[in-house]
Amino acid sequence: MRLAAVLALIAAPVWADTCPPGQDYSAELSALADQANAAPDERSGRAVSGKMWQLWLRAPDAASQAVLDQGMRQRESHDFSGAYASFARLADYCPNYAEGYNQRAYINFLRGHFAAALVDLDAALALSPNHVGAQSGRALTLLQLGRIDTARMQLKAALEEGLDASKVRVLRAPCMGRCDTAPVLELGHYHIDHATPEKVQAAIKANHTHADIPEFEGFEAYKALGGYETLNSLRKSGNWEDVQDKILSSGLRGLGGAGFPSGKKWGFVRSNAGSRYLAVNGDEGEPGTFKDRYYLERTPHLFLEGMLIAAWAVEAETCYIYMRDEYPAVLQILAQEISALEGAGIIKRGYIDLRRGAGAYICGEESAMIESIEGKRGLPRHRPPFVAQVGIFNQPTLVHNIETLLWVARVCREGPEVLNSVEKNGRTGLRSYSVSGRVVAPGVYLLPAGSTITDLIE
Repeated sequence: MRLAAVLALIAAPVWADTCPPGQDYSAELSALADQANAAPDERSGRAVSGKMWQLWLRAPDAASQAVLDQGMRQRESHDFSGAYASFARLADYCPNYAEGYNQRAYINFLRGHFAAALVDLDAALALSPNHVGAQSGRALTLLQLGRIDTARMQLKAALEEGLDASKVRVLRAPCMGRCDTAPVLELGHYHIDHATPEKVQAAIKANHTHADIPEFEGFEAYKALGGYETLNSLRKSGNWEDVQDKILSSGLRGLGGAGFPSGKKWGFVRSNAGSRYLAVNGDEGEPGTFKDRYYLERTPHLFLEGMLIAAWAVEAETCYIYMRDEYPAVLQILAQEISALEGAGIIKRGYIDLRRGAGAYICGEESAMIESIEGKRGLPRHRPPFVAQVGIFNQPTLVHNIETLLWVARVCREGPEVLNSVEKNGRTGLRSYSVSGRVVAPGVYLLPAGSTITDLIE
């Protein structure tokens, strides 16, 4: 016999005829759960959670423990086929051991076999109802299967387990504009992406309720790369009609939904006498859409310069930015960078009025947004007259979308060919696509306007 075969026989686990029942740790797990809930800080809570996992990972006998450990090593080294084989053997040998099903479910989930994962997770929870890993895994699996309401209930139940209802309330919430990192939970203003009970409980213990501000290009960094040079040049000697022609020749259209040629709006607004205003529709409430948040959390000044160019073109007395309340990080970034513009003398204090929406979906419609800006209930107006004639406080108002103004800045800086030179399937220009759901890499993708769903997914 070859040496390799001998070593394989020595290493192979010695299986009993049937898997022994193993020790019952339910009382010990219950006591540890109480300790975790009473932990004074996040580090202590994690230490207790670690002890709970150690108990869950105790297999009934030496043979099953060897296979479990082998599967865990294979999983950590990304040998998912080998890990699945190990956990499948374990589940078949020890049908009363919850962790065998839980681990096999995890591999099935990674492989995209969500229905099979759900079967294993149900088996694990039938054996160990308080298994937090299986609870959160089941919620995530249901979400992938498209059973969103059921997934919310599962995650909600897992979160409420062991929490003091007099101190912590778990509520269903409307869209938070973070479909690419679902499921999401908001604790105060802190968004927990890919939320699990463990993440939420750790945040509660740490009293983490403020928004996390991502890294973004601030005023000085943007200015160092030529930011606001185009705006300053136009203010000194620019002709608004030339800029309007440049925008029109680029093919830029409104990117808030209607698709109206962007440059034409400027002439409509300027043709009306009286004080003029500019309003930016940042109420990105359409389900599955998060492109505006993506850009504002990274390059806010590209948008701000585009907005100020458009405001210069129509001689707007004030710019109103209407931003949804579900974007606390964006609101903080904009407030900080608007202050930087005021400090640098690029705008006078108060020229940009940052308004916070109250979560009404209808305020994504421009006239309803204007009603809300005026302090009224956000309901659409009858038209005519159009907002270009009678807008904010009955004055001519230019309304643009966030992404539209990003492109205004780029077209003015790089020329109309940045858009009109890109053609695909009979369409001209570029579009930002929000991709989420059952895809490998959710996020925001910039592709030609004629791209297909296959282009996006692949």
